[in-house]
Amino acid sequence: MMIEKDDSDRLKKIEWFQTLSDEELGKFAEVSQRRHYPAHTHLFYEGDPLDRIFFLLSGKVRIYRIGEDGREQMVNLMEEGDLFPHIGFFKRGSYPANAETTEEAEAMVLFIADFEEVLLRHPSITIRLFRELSDRLMDLHQRLEEKLLHDTQEQIYLLLLRMAKNYGDPLPDGRRKIRNRFTHKELANMIGTSRETMSRSLNQLKQEGLLSYSQDGRMIIDMERLIHIL
Repeated sequence: MMIEKDDSDRLKKIEWFQTLSDEELGKFAEVSQRRHYPAHTHLFYEGDPLDRIFFLLSGKVRIYRIGEDGREQMVNLMEEGDLFPHIGFFKRGSYPANAETTEEAEAMVLFIADFEEVLLRHPSITIRLFRELSDRLMDLHQRLEEKLLHDTQEQIYLLLLRMAKNYGDPLPDGRRKIRNRFTHKELANMIGTSRETMSRSLNQLKQEGLLSYSQDGRMIIDMERLIHIL
């Protein structure tokens, strides 16, 4: 099956699909559904049967959990080109977290059983998938290491560096402007600290000139200087 150019362009927005041929992309088009989601729509809830995966074509989706104390902790922010949840490739069971669109979004939705059938028939595609997943697993390992080996202040610095690297657009002076706007509470939830602690740390970094804000409220991070204080 050959897919229409419009569908091909959409699929190739996803980083993992960019090296696939139109014929290979067509294999996924046969078993996938393109869906539109309004802002603040839940794609799945923690504990729901894990039966499908999502390739985000546009918009943003936040992955979060609710702790035993009732506090919300944001695990990740998925953007255009991301696939999730990665655990869906390795085990059956239930979704380990909640997924909610933060704005209008569009995604390719694939049932895991159909997706596995494509991979079994096309080993070359499987190899590309595992290369992509290895990068994601390394990122998760790094986050766990940060949690275990660094105090809260250092975790905040590392979070900002990770955001600058993954979501930052370079500016002429070498700093990076974060593409998304985050509240102090959302940032605090990412590492499991309080909003007050996050606010104090960000204000301190702002006073030291390592952090500033653009006119539209986006953070601008001086990565080079921030690295040196760690």
